[in-house]
Amino acid sequence: MTNYWPQEAWTNTGHGSPEATLQTLLWAGYNGDLTNFAASMDEESRTNLDGEFKGKSATEASMRLADVMADTKSVQVLSREVLDENTVMLTVEIEDQNGFQTVRMLLKRTGGEWKFAGPQP
Repeated sequence: MTNYWPQEAWTNTGHGSPEATLQTLLWAGYNGDLTNFAASMDEESRTNLDGEFKGKSATEASMRLADVMADTKSVQVLSREVLDENTVMLTVEIEDQNGFQTVRMLLKRTGGEWKFAGPQP
């Protein structure tokens, strides 16, 4: 698996590694697939997602998610820091219509699968 993913290369790669989970999260978001998007997140992140879409129908939430992700052109993993056997911090560079931004993303292994636990400062 490469560490650079242009939007057209995003696929559902499962949750077997932090990188696979991130790519699945991107793919699900871009496709407005709320089920797989939420399945890629830990419980706290799912709760925050529910709050963001409160009052919206599933169709409205799906369209909003896809619209937000459509602006992302590519993602590149710049570094991978293993914090412990169940926690990894990925530093990624996200390219969107405004240029590039670097974000740190925490991923945790829960029940044998890696889950997105949110962006970090």
